[in-house]
Amino acid sequence: MSGTEYLDAIRSQLESGKSAWRRADNVFRAFGYVRRRQSAVDQFNRELADHGLTAEPALSTTIPLSTYVRFFLVDNPPPPEVVAVAQGPEVGFIEVEPAQPPASEQVEEPPPADESNPADRALIVGNLAAAEHPPEMVNPQASIAEALTTMDLRDYSQLAVGNNHGSVKGIVSYKSIARAMLHGHPKEVKDALDVSVPRVEPGAPLLEVVELFKKHDAVLVQGPDKVVRGIVTPADIADEFSALAGPFLLIGQIEEQLRWLVKKWLERDHVDLAAALKLEADNDPGKATPKEVTDLTMGELLWILSAEDSWKAVGIKYDRVTFCREFDAVREIRNAVMHFKDIPGPKDYKRIQDFAAVVQRAYLARLK
Repeated sequence: MSGTEYLDAIRSQLESGKSAWRRADNVFRAFGYVRRRQSAVDQFNRELADHGLTAEPALSTTIPLSTYVRFFLVDNPPPPEVVAVAQGPEVGFIEVEPAQPPASEQVEEPPPADESNPADRALIVGNLAAAEHPPEMVNPQASIAEALTTMDLRDYSQLAVGNNHGSVKGIVSYKSIARAMLHGHPKEVKDALDVSVPRVEPGAPLLEVVELFKKHDAVLVQGPDKVVRGIVTPADIADEFSALAGPFLLIGQIEEQLRWLVKKWLERDHVDLAAALKLEADNDPGKATPKEVTDLTMGELLWILSAEDSWKAVGIKYDRVTFCREFDAVREIRNAVMHFKDIPGPKDYKRIQDFAAVVQRAYLARLK
């Protein structure tokens, strides 16, 4: 199901007199995105207007993916009280409970999965930032010196060649220029043109694009209209890997260093792990008690550190309440990351980095 079909179905639902609610993550997914990029929001808003629809709350790059969005016909807008309920409170980084549709109105919530649609496989090239930025262009008749100068000024390794983004003939790169010079004396860009550069659509699976880099230095991303939307290179893949792997690695570091601090306290004071978790066990009798500190979850670590006596014994010098409040916020981000519900945006990633630095300082202080 395409984004257009998705909105067609919503409009038909509204025209039949029914209410239409959808979760934000499924709205983005219907348009081929798993990231809340501005380009995704812009595309959705354009098509929403084309369909004569409005949505409350409006989609944005910061909307929680679990938020329920309610749709309305433009000629039948929502009353003020409905908007207020749908938008809910805004409390900084704290995730609040989204407005929920009545159970009777949760109809056809997720779009049907389509095994042949790369958007349903999540990792697509269109989610890369580079795939959304029209590339720098150079005219085929431009001199080689002009192309090299532009690449050096912009710190690019290649340029798209053509008169506009709908007439891209290929690319010119340092490699294509070097190869042309081995076999002649190229004067103009057309003399060093690389026409073998692959072209893919935004919905192409990212792993398939990575395979192309075994033989090519770049891939052109173009829409169904054949207009080039961007150039993707191995450097862009490296940036994406950093964005994906960074949160995982930092969260792992936070967990391991806090486990080490708790373990040192338990060993020093001869405290049984079950005793340290006794209050949680009493609160949830059916919960199995971890046998080793290495088995502690983030939630269990937070439980231990939240207790004043445990906090003092572990020996972290920060304020307990403030530290644990931030720890809990990072734990919520961690749960979304580990269950692939969302990829942290810049603010959440910065929050993980900052908390990891604080835990690192506490850890190093105890090593001395």
